[in-house]
Amino acid sequence: MLKWWRRRGAQAPQSPSRSESARTPIRRGDKGTRSSFRNRSATRGRGDSAAPVAPPMPPEDELNELFAKVVSELDLSADKRDIMMSLSADKKWQIIVSNDQSRTTGDDEGRSGGSADTYLEEFQKLAMMPFTHDINELSKRSKTVNHLKTALRTQPNSFVMRFINIKGLEVVMDFLDKMDYDYRSSVIHTAVVGCIKAVMNNSHGRSHVLTHPRSIRIITQSLSCDNTKAKVAALEILAAVCLVPDGHKKVLVGMSYFQKFANERTRFQTIVNDLDRSSNQTTEDVSLQTTIMTFINAALSYGPGEDSLEFRVHLRYEFLMLGLEPIVEKLRKQNNELVRRHLEFFSSTRQQDEEMISSRFNQLHVDARSSSSLVKALQTKLSHTSAYPHLLSLLSHLLLIPEESRALRWQLTSKVVQQIVLQEEDQDNEPYDPDSAPLVINVENMIKNLASENELIELRNSLNRKAEALDETKAELGKKERECDVRQQEKEDIKSAMNKVMQKLEKENANVREAKQREKELSGQLEEHRAGHNIGGAERSRVMAILEEASKGLSDTSKAEALKILEDMKSTATAPAKATTPTSGGAGPPPPPPPPPPPGPPGMGGPPPPPPPPGSGPPGPPPPPGMPGAPPPPGGLGIATRLPAKKIPKASVSLKSYNWSKIPDLKIEKTIWKG
Repeated sequence: MLKWWRRRGAQAPQSPSRSESARTPIRRGDKGTRSSFRNRSATRGRGDSAAPVAPPMPPEDELNELFAKVVSELDLSADKRDIMMSLSADKKWQIIVSNDQSRTTGDDEGRSGGSADTYLEEFQKLAMMPFTHDINELSKRSKTVNHLKTALRTQPNSFVMRFINIKGLEVVMDFLDKMDYDYRSSVIHTAVVGCIKAVMNNSHGRSHVLTHPRSIRIITQSLSCDNTKAKVAALEILAAVCLVPDGHKKVLVGMSYFQKFANERTRFQTIVNDLDRSSNQTTEDVSLQTTIMTFINAALSYGPGEDSLEFRVHLRYEFLMLGLEPIVEKLRKQNNELVRRHLEFFSSTRQQDEEMISSRFNQLHVDARSSSSLVKALQTKLSHTSAYPHLLSLLSHLLLIPEESRALRWQLTSKVVQQIVLQEEDQDNEPYDPDSAPLVINVENMIKNLASENELIELRNSLNRKAEALDETKAELGKKERECDVRQQEKEDIKSAMNKVMQKLEKENANVREAKQREKELSGQLEEHRAGHNIGGAERSRVMAILEEASKGLSDTSKAEALKILEDMKSTATAPAKATTPTSGGAGPPPPPPPPPPPGPPGMGGPPPPPPPPGSGPPGPPPPPGMPGAPPPPGGLGIATRLPAKKIPKASVSLKSYNWSKIPDLKIEKTIWKG
């Protein structure tokens, strides 16, 4: 802009007074530019002869371009940027001139004493020096840090971005983290914390501080020193971070870290003790009291506390267990309006929360300080629900906690209940705890497991029943298998027996075939024998007929001998037939004899009758005289048809007899006896 003034031959205005050139209201955005220019207008209206004359205003387009650059350097919010851009052309030009004057002229505080690199180089040299008790050296070092703090607060946005880009924030954080006790008790500690606070006044600087992995933890370490101003500056930063999105959880995690760092018994113990020790005798004490109550109210009312009653009650009880309530009553008696406003805000929010709890239990008031009142409220709420037995179980088990365990078991029980109350699900359905997780447990999974306990029991019973049924099935299957084995064995036995029977049948069939063959052979032989027997029988019949004819003229003795000869011939005729009869062990009885031939006509001789079948007895007597050719009586039924023997008287003296003998077959060839 000085180049622009030189192009127009205008002289640069003189440095105005600090009240006119100060632009802190513009950067902070708390008062706004209108009040700043109102003060300037009032000064000029009082006839201040020392007021410089502003250079001529450029054209409107160039003016708006220059003013846009100035506004961008101020790091204002969108709504305040719109307000600045809506100012008149005269006011825009005054802001441009004032901003350029502050950048080209320095003052005693070093607000523009150099670039960000120069400030960082001087600060690094200071950080490497050991602590000294020399007052002059401490004053010099303190002035160096204060110059950096002022530059970070008053220089444009580009200066802050340059300081961050060259790792200036990391250098400041490391120096604050490594401070020893002497440094923490000095004014340098306060100035370093002020540098971090100045960086957080810028939106880009604030985002870099919050994304730094250890920034909040390092800031909380400043609470362990005896430097009241450093404590106030650190608490102001922590209270402001509670208002930033995602900053509330970082503060609670940082305070949990400080509990281990400072060896606190419980979280927030140090700040509550500082609130109790302050005597309200000095300005620093009042400032510390106000800042502590501001931090407590910010922690309770912002972040999850904006919507969650459970979270506010949980965090408030954490402060009340440290004895905050009597401290608040003590501070009420002090005549400090600023502290009293913060105390009233704390009490009013607590009363509202208790009324909300009472409305949940349909009661006018639940006294959170009375255990009997709390138990009565729980009994009223759960007496007609399925949760009441669990309440009784919980109270019964609490009675069994041993006294010698002191407060440790009770503290553990309290933390478990707090975790159950606080833990909820985030956007990704993951367990989320708005606090710093007193215990790392997954309440949602535990609730789901407990909710499905009845299902698990039923499933277990079902599995037991199925296991029993399976055992019964296995036993039945074993029984069936044994029966199958028996059946299989029986089948094998039957098969073996059948094989034996088949072998026997085959053997019997072979015997039958052999017997049939034998029978066929015997039948052929029998037929041949019968044929020959029939021929011999005919010849014998003729012989017998001749003998009978011949014996007619014989005496009785001769007739008897002739009859004897005939009987002998008959007996010899039946002997061959018996010899050819098959035995009882053969294939069966012989076939029946053929039927006798039909008799001839009466008075005519015919062929001789066939011989009687075997076993039918001796043949009957010859036919009576005068009936030649008469057939012999039938004898095929095996019953002898012998005529009763005649009683022939025997002579007392020997009679003449004929000795008959059988003629050989060779001698009867070509005779009548050979039929």
